[in-house]
Amino acid sequence: MTKLRQLLVCVGHDPAFTDDHEVILDIQPDTVRYVLTCAPSAHPNLSPREHEIVRLVARGFPNKTIARALNISPCTVATHLRRIFTRLGVNSRAEMVARILGSGEMQ
Repeated sequence: MTKLRQLLVCVGHDPAFTDDHEVILDIQPDTVRYVLTCAPSAHPNLSPREHEIVRLVARGFPNKTIARALNISPCTVATHLRRIFTRLGVNSRAEMVARILGSGEMQ
C-alpha cells in the first residue's frame, strides 16, 4: 500500500463523514473513494482582541458597550464577531460563548 493510500481515509459513499471536516483531497482512483480531511480545531486561534470581545459578550454586553470599553467602533466589534463566528463555525453569540467555554479557552 502506498504512503498516500495510508494517509487517505476511505469513506465509501458516505458524504456525511466530511460535513464538519475541511476536505483537503477527494479522489477515486479505483472503485473506492478516498478523502483526506482536516478535522475542525477544538481550539481555534483567536487573537487577544477576539478573546476580549468574547469575554465581554459572555458578560452580556451589547456591541455598543463593547465598542466603548475597547475604544473601537461598533462596526469593528461586529466585524470581529463575524470573523469569530466563522472561525468557530457558530451562528449566535450564545453558541460562540458556549463553544469557547466548552474548549476551556475562557476562564
